[in-house]
Amino acid sequence: MHRRTSIYLDDNAMKALKLLAVASGTTVSEKIREAVDVMLAAQVGKVDWPAEIEAMLERARARKLPELSGKEIMAEVQAVRRTRRDATEKKRHARA
Repeated sequence: MHRRTSIYLDDNAMKALKLLAVASGTTVSEKIREAVDVMLAAQVGKVDWPAEIEAMLERARARKLPELSGKEIMAEVQAVRRTRRDATEKKRHARA
């Protein structure tokens, strides 16, 4: 199963991806998935993923989380998304 995501690429990277996709008879999305697969495969031997995930879960379990309602949780998530989106937009406009 694939999940949709958004990434920001500079114009040259996008042009190169489009050319590679056309030359190989595939899509830009498939080329991006291939690149991610290669990067992840290169990391497999460097990181003990099960141990990393377990350590992350232990850190999360050790935290005392505040009691929040569903609405409060959604408000927090939306606030973080807005902050990250604004920061990304600011970076993109600074590069332009």
